[in-house]
Parts: sequence; C-alpha cells; structure tokens
Amino acid sequence: MVVSKTQVRQAGFFRLAGDLYALEVSHLQEVLEVGRLTPIPLAPPALLGMVNLRGRILPLFDLKGVLGLSRQPGAGGESAVVMRYGKQVLGLVVDEFMGLSPLQSLRPGGSGMYLGTVSFQGRSARVLNPEALMADIRGLLSSATDWSRSFE
Repeated sequence: MVVSKTQVRQAGFFRLAGDLYALEVSHLQEVLEVGRLTPIPLAPPALLGMVNLRGRILPLFDLKGVLGLSRQPGAGGESAVVMRYGKQVLGLVVDEFMGLSPLQSLRPGGSGMYLGTVSFQGRSARVLNPEALMADIRGLLSSATDWSRSFE
C-alpha cells in the first residue's frame, strides 16, 4: 500500500503490544508485508535484518525493541511501516497496520518520543515523534560502527 500525501494532516495507525500508535503520513512512505529477511551478523537485536524493496535495500527494525516494549510470542509482526525522515528510509515492524485517518485534536503530552495522543476508533493512540525515533535508532546502532554511519 502506497500512502498519498494530502492537504489534510493524516496519520497511519498501527497496533503494537496491544496499544495503538500513529505516524504522520508526511513520514510514512508505505506499508508492506514482511517477507524474507536477510539477517545482519553482530547487529543490535532491534535490527531484524534487511529486505529488498523494489531494488532498494531497506533496514528493518523491531519497533517494540526500539521503544523498549517486550515482545510477545505470536503477537503479529508481519507488517512493516516504511518511515522516511529526511534522506533516511527504514522499515518498522508492527503487529498490525490499522489504516489511515485524519490527525485531529492532537493532545500534546508524553515523553520526547511522542508528540501527543489522538483518538482512533474510540481508543487513544500515541503519535510517534519521528525525530526522537530516529535519534533512538541511531543510539541503538552506535555500537555497530558501519551501521551508524549510514544513519548520520
């Protein structure tokens, strides 16, 4: 699914560890089904591997690991949101992509990782801060010198 960018602020909503999260469409390139991964030796646990996305090699991260959430066996993880921030593009594995919806009535709050919360299908969803998310990913990769260079 390719995401179109319109005038109305929208977000892609997804489920992760039983909770709802969102990412603004301006940073959401597309959603894909996780297929065959190429593992990376000595990579941090949150870096699941690489996938080929129409000829482009894309790193795929476990969003639960990045956010410090525990992984639950059999809890999905077959979809990935492809996030773009500046020139960097990467995949974030989620339990289930729920869909797109206008980003209305953002209630500010939370840590630097979150811009705030919004209502989606009668539930509260945390809106991720892409800048803070990329900073955390860079931090996770700092021990793997070659990987961290590609995200500078």
